[in-house]
Order: sequence, then structure tokens, then C-alpha cells
Amino acid sequence: MVRRLKLMAPSLLVACLILKPPAVAASAVGGDPKPDVKPDQPKLDQPTPDQPKNRMLKVTVHSWGPNELRQEVTAGKAVNCPGKPITLHANIRPAAGRTIQYAWTLNGQPQGANTPEFTFTPNNTGTFTVQVTISDVTPPPPPMQRPKHFPARCWNPPPPPPSPAPVNATSTITISDTAPAITGVTADPNTLACTANTTGAHTANLTVQATPSACGGNLSYKWSVSEGSVTNDTSQNTTFDASTLSFEPGATAQTKTVTATVTATDEAGKTASQSTTLTANCQPVWQRLDDVIFAKNNARVNNCGKRILIDDAAPRIATGDYDIILIGHRAADEQSNAPPMPGRPRRPLLPLDEQRVLNCAAVLSGGTATCAKVDPTRIRVDWVGTDQTSEARPGVCGTSARGAQEERRGSETSSADRDRRVEVYVVPRSSTAMPPAVKQIKPLPEAEVKALGCPK
Repeated sequence: MVRRLKLMAPSLLVACLILKPPAVAASAVGGDPKPDVKPDQPKLDQPTPDQPKNRMLKVTVHSWGPNELRQEVTAGKAVNCPGKPITLHANIRPAAGRTIQYAWTLNGQPQGANTPEFTFTPNNTGTFTVQVTISDVTPPPPPMQRPKHFPARCWNPPPPPPSPAPVNATSTITISDTAPAITGVTADPNTLACTANTTGAHTANLTVQATPSACGGNLSYKWSVSEGSVTNDTSQNTTFDASTLSFEPGATAQTKTVTATVTATDEAGKTASQSTTLTANCQPVWQRLDDVIFAKNNARVNNCGKRILIDDAAPRIATGDYDIILIGHRAADEQSNAPPMPGRPRRPLLPLDEQRVLNCAAVLSGGTATCAKVDPTRIRVDWVGTDQTSEARPGVCGTSARGAQEERRGSETSSADRDRRVEVYVVPRSSTAMPPAVKQIKPLPEAEVKALGCPK
């Protein structure tokens, strides 16, 4: 009797044939009654002492290997970028002695070699489909040979095992190329004061927080502002200075809004931009004109000084938005009191610096002949003796800034007389800020100035 083949192990096919004497005898009756048996060979239907009644012959057939291959194709890294090579690996371990063949395709087109790894470099964004077909191409085993003592009439070898079906594995890879991300742009502080205002912040620190994309690499930065300028404009942190802003002179408060924009660029050329705003306030402040310069021990306003007062100072307060402040000085080598004025009634002598201020006020408000006609209530005064804390700004005629003036004898001045002066300021009426040279501001003594008339 012949039994069917049994699968004894995943990689072995075992054929077991059990021969019994009655079955052999029955077969002999129907065919050759006397099988050809040598005298010294025991008969199959007569067991010998060293032969059991039933004899089992085991025939081992090695199969072609696994019936199927089920391994995923895995990508080598989690993030895939344009221009960066990507390697995929088919994870399979063939049985010993088996020959495996790999066939790769990229988006349906054959690519790669007969290896378990495949590398390609995407040059653009999008989706790429990689497939590998794995085939067992091991040659089939040779046909089974009938054992020497196996009856030919019972020999029915099993057919060679079929070739395992090829196995496909697919991986879909997405290539993205995102721009860097800016999470915040800040200005600290975001409210500034103009340079003319001594109080308040004048600079702001600009900072950007940015994150590069997975494919972008390091970031570089570029700052720009809608007005003014910044320092270190290619740094992640920069500084904006309100002194780079321009405000119109005037008695009205001004406000400017500045937009600061930063652009972050990665190594792939991708960019991201973001902006923040700053506010710069400029309250109206005083404006300083050239100093009126006097000859030594002299309080008379010469022709050059009159040009400063009449041509420069008086027109600036015509709008009614400004007042004039006069601050008198005398040099350390001058006498304390002013000399008597020729042709004037004798009166108590005044300090030289005070008399210089009153004479300048008379030129501004005299209203006749060669004097201007400024409302005396619009003039405020101070005199500080020999104090020279404030920097001198001598108004000398005969220079490129101011034409030469013919002067009376004894009234000529030069830059050497710089400390013999009256400072002249134009100050917004609404402002409480005073020039630094002011020690004790005073209203103009109108009666004394009116008595002076229009000085010649």
C-alpha cells in the first residue's frame, strides 16, 4: 500500500512508503507468480530474523524554500528632502542555499540593481512609489532516484515542488520642502523718544525666534525698517536707534510708526518673513540759534547781533507757537557791571550779563527804526554771570554762514569773544522743558526794556 506524502516540516517533504508481505503477494498473484529472487536473498514475503514484519522506507525531499515572502520595504530615515539620497532595504532572509532575485521600480519604471538595497535622489517634491519584486530563482532539485531495493512497480515519486510565487513590497515616500518658521518678532521697548527729547528710551532691541525646516539647514537673517536704520542687520538680534529718524521742526508733537521686518533664509533658499512695529514720539522742544557776541566790557548789541535777533529769532515766533529765551553771560576777565550808556539818564548800574539780555530784548521788541516788534510777554530771560557750562555757539559775521556787517568802532567782535554772549533759544509755548543753561527763568521786565526803546 502506498501512503500519501506528508508535510513533516516546513522545509521538508517526506514520502513514507510501508510495504507489507500480503500486499506484495497479492500483487504477485495477479502478475508474475514467481518474482526473480536470488537464492541468497530473502523473500519480501518471508521476513528474516533481522528483518521486521513491516519495513518503512523514508525518502526526504528538500523543498524550494518558503511558500511566500512577506517583508516590508523600509526607508532609511524619517524625513526625506529634495536633493538628498534615500536608501531603501528589503528585509528578507532566504533559507540556506536559496537564490533570491530583486527587481526594483520607481514610479513604475525599472531602477536599481539586483540587490536588497535601492538608493535614489529625488530632485523635486511630491510622492514617489518604490516597489521591489522578490523572486526565488533557485534551480529545481534533480529528479528523485528510485532506491536500489525499491520495487519499480511501486515507484511513484512526487513531482518537483512548484516555484514560490514572487512577492511584491511597496513603499510610498513623500518629499516635502517647507520654508523655515518664524514664531515671533519682538521690539523691546516698542515705544521710543526722539533724540531731541532727553527723557525716554532712544534704542530698541529687535529679536526674532525662528525654526529651520527639516530640510533647510542653518538660517541666516536680514533686517529692514520702513524708516531709519538698524545696526547688525544680518544678526538674529539687532538694534534700532531713534536717532536715525527725522522729525520736522515745529511746536507740534509728532509721532512716527516704524515697521521692522526680518527675513530668515535657509540653506535651500527658502525664506520666511515677519514684522513688528515701533512707535517713536517727539515732543516739541527748544531750538537754539547762534549766540549774540559782545565786545569786551560792552553791553551794546552790534549789527551782527541784530541780524541774529531780527532776521533769525523774531520770524520764528510769528506763528504764536514759540517764545524766545535769552540767557546772558560775561567772561571771567570782564567787569561785573555794565558801563553807563551814553546819552541815557544816569541810573543804577546793572550786572553786565543782565544788561546784555535787556538790550537784546529791546532790539526784539522796540518796534521802531531798526528793531523788531515782538510781544514782550513772549520773551523770557535769565542771566548766569560767568557760568560757561553750556557750549558756546558764537554768531560771528563775515563767515560762510553769515555775511560781514559794518560795525561801530569798539563793537567789533570775533570768535575770541565767544564767552561774552547771550544765548538765544526758540521754545514751544506748550513745553515745560528748558535749555540746560537756564538757572532761574524769569519773565521779561517790560518797564526796564521799554525804557531802553530801540537801541542803536
